[in-house]
Amino acid sequence: MERIVIEVPEECKLLEEAMKAMVNLVQTQTAAQRRGAVGYAQFERLVEERSGAIERAAHAVALAGLDVDAKHVIINGVAHDSCLREATTYFTRSGPVAMERNLFRKSGDRGGPVVDLVALRAGLVEGTWLPGAAESMAYLLQQSPSREAHATARKMGRMPYAASSFEEVGHAVAKRYTFAQKDIDDQLVRSMDLPEEVASISVALDRVSVPIAEPRPRPVGRPRKDAPKKPIKVVYHMAYCGTVTLHDPDGKGLHTIRYGCMPENDPEALVNGMAGDVLVLRQRRPGLPVVLLSDGAPEMHHLLDEALCDEELGVVARLIDFWHLVEKLADAVKVLLPEDERATLLARWKLAFLNRRNAPATVLAELKASGKENTKIGDSRPVHDAITYLENNADRMDFVTARKKHLPIGSGYVKATCKSLVVATLAQLQL
Repeated sequence: MERIVIEVPEECKLLEEAMKAMVNLVQTQTAAQRRGAVGYAQFERLVEERSGAIERAAHAVALAGLDVDAKHVIINGVAHDSCLREATTYFTRSGPVAMERNLFRKSGDRGGPVVDLVALRAGLVEGTWLPGAAESMAYLLQQSPSREAHATARKMGRMPYAASSFEEVGHAVAKRYTFAQKDIDDQLVRSMDLPEEVASISVALDRVSVPIAEPRPRPVGRPRKDAPKKPIKVVYHMAYCGTVTLHDPDGKGLHTIRYGCMPENDPEALVNGMAGDVLVLRQRRPGLPVVLLSDGAPEMHHLLDEALCDEELGVVARLIDFWHLVEKLADAVKVLLPEDERATLLARWKLAFLNRRNAPATVLAELKASGKENTKIGDSRPVHDAITYLENNADRMDFVTARKKHLPIGSGYVKATCKSLVVATLAQLQL
């Protein structure tokens, strides 16, 4: 059999054994196949293992090349002295890599923190996680909770680490993102594709009750054998969601930027971030009109108005979500008419709001004249609720003008974002 010789430099000798193991594996497999034995699933797994060994050896060589063998170095303009050579473990997509490297300390600062130049020069996360591994783990955590992310990675034969490591890396990446969030968000908005047919922008805000796991005190006395080590209770708090949507000349959505704010964070910061993105979009496409949309809650109105009612931001309309209004009216219709007559009245009211500016006043008068303001369905008074809604939001119901200008009147995009946030939170809690 003809042999091919590959010259491996001395500095890359760690790769030699891993590459030989891969060649021997393939030879063994092909010989077995000639005898009729296949077992390809097992071969696949072994190939993954040998490939991982080659990958780890490559990282070991490359990371060792980042080490500095010197007594004195200058780091960011500051003198440092070599103080220790110590073994450590770095974590790659294919598994851990153990090696020794030199550590340095600021000159004259005997008790100060040490600097790992390998970690610093490679941009490692938390000093041990390679950027690619951290990125992959954080991406999986975007898709599912840590346990599912861990299970997915194991199935793929990558990132062979515990579920707790996924959580650790996720928090570390989140800290880095938070530190640079403003710059990252600005760059993303400035570089995103802006379709030529964009004719308007809608900014919508909503809130949703989400379940949050909080620590629960242990009961007094000796715990049961099956008692949880870290007991929790599930409580509900309000989270905020926002969207900035680009619309075509017919008001149809082309692209939506989604925002989320968990209960422990500040919704004003969320809305200010949305306002900043709108400003950038209008700088890129001057003259785009902006519509503010919410469900009628005073808090939502206030947050949007405070952050976005600025001449630079081009707000031309402040509306409640048309479909939220329709829901209120649909509930009231259930009190006013028999079931077979409700659709006709609701359709008439919808057309009125879409085509007549006096619709809020005329529908309000009809509701008051019905004499059923205090009629209940369960614990609610639908007609009373509809009357209150119309009275409180009459100045945000000029759907006629918005439609003539081909502006959006619905905030379905933010409703969908709220639902996604709740689903993600429930998955995280495994409820």
